[in-house]
Amino acid sequence: MLRVTGHIGVSTNFSENSKAAQATSLKQGISSTSLKSLNNPGLLKVYFAGKSPPEKDKSKPGWRKPTKNLIDEILRTRKMKTQDVLENKILYDLKGYDLSERDLNNIKLPPKANLEKADLRGAHLENADLPGVLLTEADLTEAYLIEANLPGARLIKANLTGAHLENARLTKAHLIKADLTEAYLENARLTEARLEKANLTEAHLENARLIKAHLEKANLTEAHLENAHLENARLEKANLTEAHLENARLIKAHLEKANLRGAHLENARLIEAHLIKADLRGAHLENAHLEKADLRGAHLENARLENADLTNAHLTGVNLDGAKYDAKTKFTVGTRDMTGEQLHKLGEYVVNELFPGMVYVQD
Repeated sequence: MLRVTGHIGVSTNFSENSKAAQATSLKQGISSTSLKSLNNPGLLKVYFAGKSPPEKDKSKPGWRKPTKNLIDEILRTRKMKTQDVLENKILYDLKGYDLSERDLNNIKLPPKANLEKADLRGAHLENADLPGVLLTEADLTEAYLIEANLPGARLIKANLTGAHLENARLTKAHLIKADLTEAYLENARLTEARLEKANLTEAHLENARLIKAHLEKANLTEAHLENAHLENARLEKANLTEAHLENARLIKAHLEKANLRGAHLENARLIEAHLIKADLRGAHLENAHLEKADLRGAHLENARLENADLTNAHLTGVNLDGAKYDAKTKFTVGTRDMTGEQLHKLGEYVVNELFPGMVYVQD
């Protein structure tokens, strides 16, 4: 039998006769005309008829379920008319559909295509174009979305555990309450993304762009955010316990009441950051920039502040018991800026009056 490859995607510019001919071809499983003439190239590649692609050994790495007769599957399962395919309706409603382990690389879906609760576990969606797609409660466990385009996509409560989203574009995407445990988001663009209450435990967000992102009450325990851009991000009450934020940019970020216990903030830029009542106990702030940061009522017990810059920082009510500073740590005392060495020379009594419990460490 003739095998023809094509795309789910249609032109609305066919004549009535050509539409009818195309519909007949689809029903028979054989395309009598070149599907290259369709207006949406790059959409889901399928095998309409004939021998399927050679199956790969599931035991070998990189195995993908072959995309065989998917259009017939959808037509049969959905009880849709073939004419719906010609009008591109089929791509608007794939709610709950099983696309697990499918090879869907480079797929292009129309905006707001419905994939809610779809099974996309292990699916390959590299370079997929999915703007505004509805993926609420979809299962994308260990799916491959490397360099995928997902601006404005709705991934509310989606399961993205272990998913690969390196270099993905998720600007203004909705990931509220999504599970991104151990997900790979290196270099991902998440500017203004909504990640409230999302689970990002041990997620990889190195070099990710999270400017103005919403991460209120998100769980970022032991997450990797080295060199991440979090300028003006909203992280109120977020859990960043032992998170890695080395060299991260948190300028003017909102971290009120955030849990940063044991977090690694070496060389981080927290200039004018909002850290009111934040928990920074045992945090590593060596070489950190905290100029004009608001630390009122914050907990910095046993924090490491060697060579940190706290010039003009707001420290009213801060708890510095056991916090360590050195000769290069910078403070503002009254209207005077001074180094840790200068502060130490004022004597232990004066230091304890200004910053009770703080401990001086020598090189």
